[in-house]
Amino acid sequence: MPRRPPIDTGAKIVALVGAVFLAVSGLIATVFCQGLPTDQCIERRTLEIVGEVTGAELMSTRRINRRSATRIAYRDVVDGVAYADEQLTIDPGLVQAVRQPLARMALQVDRLHPERVRIAGTARSTFGWGGASTLLVPLLGLGLVGAAGVMALRTRG
Repeated sequence: MPRRPPIDTGAKIVALVGAVFLAVSGLIATVFCQGLPTDQCIERRTLEIVGEVTGAELMSTRRINRRSATRIAYRDVVDGVAYADEQLTIDPGLVQAVRQPLARMALQVDRLHPERVRIAGTARSTFGWGGASTLLVPLLGLGLVGAAGVMALRTRG
């Protein structure tokens, strides 16, 4: 029986680089896309309602773009069920509006899952829809792993 040649060292290196790239870029994409599924569900099945602000406070420990963020707590009622949530923002117009006594604000709710809610005009995802572009980066790592597999198959005959 003929002996098969070992896998090419180049293929091993390409596979290792591809696997590391896939793992690191996959982790980064996960962080950048946090909250994106909620935004996508709300976009597809939006129900516009009015909610009541229950609190707004400046969070000196939380920063967005090197500015202290304001935590806005609100509640809403959908189909007789009350929901409460909060969001961080640095939008000065929004912060000014919610500081008024008995403030009310427009909310966007997912019709099928009313616990998914956001303040109208904002996003739940940290980087918005632009964060979805980071999902393309792991494809490069996957391509490298696939190329290493092809290289290995060619050397083995």
